[in-house]
Amino acid sequence: MRVGLLALALWVALPGGVAAQQVYSGREAQALKCAWIFSKTASMLENADLISIEDLETSLMVSARILQLYVSGDDRTKLAGLRVVGTRRNAIETLAEFRGQSMACLRMFPVE
Repeated sequence: MRVGLLALALWVALPGGVAAQQVYSGREAQALKCAWIFSKTASMLENADLISIEDLETSLMVSARILQLYVSGDDRTKLAGLRVVGTRRNAIETLAEFRGQSMACLRMFPVE
């Protein structure tokens, strides 16, 4: 799981990337969106020193678990889907989605 978290963190932090293409829809697309808002929001908050590295790691674990449980495809394909979700919203939109949808995401995609 630690390697998966590192890959997720790097993918969220770095621009670009090439991976297999898959079109996600429905519940899988929603899971990707939820994984994105958790990982990107935590990354932004940690970069601004508003949360600890431990809180960032917890959020990345939640995101990785959502991807593992609710999105089909190999890790590279899932991360490519996550990247696509990220290109469709800016930081302000991501933060607003986190505020408005994070609890619904946890209810729809339990990770425990």
